[in-house]
Amino acid sequence: MLEKLNPKDVHVLKLGAVGIAAIIVLLFLLDFKERWTKVKESFDAMNNRLATLAAIDMTEAKYAGLMNTVPIFEMPEEKEKQKFLFQDSLNTQFKKANINSQPWQEIVGKSTLLTDHKVIRLKTSGKCNVTQLFDLFVNLKENPYLISIEELTVKRDMKNKQQIDFDITVSTPVKK
Repeated sequence: MLEKLNPKDVHVLKLGAVGIAAIIVLLFLLDFKERWTKVKESFDAMNNRLATLAAIDMTEAKYAGLMNTVPIFEMPEEKEKQKFLFQDSLNTQFKKANINSQPWQEIVGKSTLLTDHKVIRLKTSGKCNVTQLFDLFVNLKENPYLISIEELTVKRDMKNKQQIDFDITVSTPVKK
């Protein structure tokens, strides 16, 4: 088709194609410059926030207080090792709260709270008084293996109003 056009028309078409390519490149560069400006502003804002945080003089007491509010967590291990570590830490916490419970039983099935991860669910039951159960719950946040309390059933003993029967199901993650 270009053979049917005279040299002047071919020259104009080539010049038009170069012009269109230049416009596309220019639009791309303007968009890139706008994005670069936004990224640079975001980077500068983060650097300013980091500089502000670095300038804060944190005393050891403030640091210890901050560390007490952040939960401690251990990375998951293989199933059997994680199960042993989890049971051991739970037994220690139950002893600390003076609660006698049945041996831990592994519950087979998917976690109701963590559907995307492999977890071990353990269940136990026992008897204690209300303050002992509350002490246990206060200290459970210190367990580095605990992910969630999936189920808790509490029944009051009608003969002894301070005595309660409980069933608890807890879970911990497992390395895939």
